[in-house]
Amino acid sequence: MYLPPHFAVTDPEALHQLMQANPLGALITCGEGGLDANHLPFEFDGAQGPHGVLRAHVARN
Repeated sequence: MYLPPHFAVTDPEALHQLMQANPLGALITCGEGGLDANHLPFEFDGAQGPHGVLRAHVARN
């Protein structure tokens, strides 16, 4: 996706706040049947790793 530079957010703190305030995301996978998108709650942990860690839980079918 093209993102014009004047709309780009590059401040890590602003991005962390955005992820914490909006914890719903789409996990997109590609399998034998094609693309599949599932909305999942994500948790952002900014204390782990150099950029933070996103966690989500997917139940088995």
